[in-house]
Amino acid sequence: MCVTCGCKQYEDNHGDQRNITLTALREAGQAAGIGLPEVVSNIDEAVPSGVGTGLQGGADIDPTSHGNTPQR
Repeated sequence: MCVTCGCKQYEDNHGDQRNITLTALREAGQAAGIGLPEVVSNIDEAVPSGVGTGLQGGADIDPTSHGNTPQR
């Protein structure tokens, strides 16, 4: 969508490689030998745990900030 911000422009990274596109997810799946649905499922499983992200405890992110600024 930039999958990151929810803008529904699925292949636009808004000029910032840190934003995730569907192409990036597909390529990650190809590297792992899995399809896009499994990539998404694996991400969905990993994100709530927040392991290694500093997001344990479910820190809220402002959806309008493109993930740059945590809400407090």
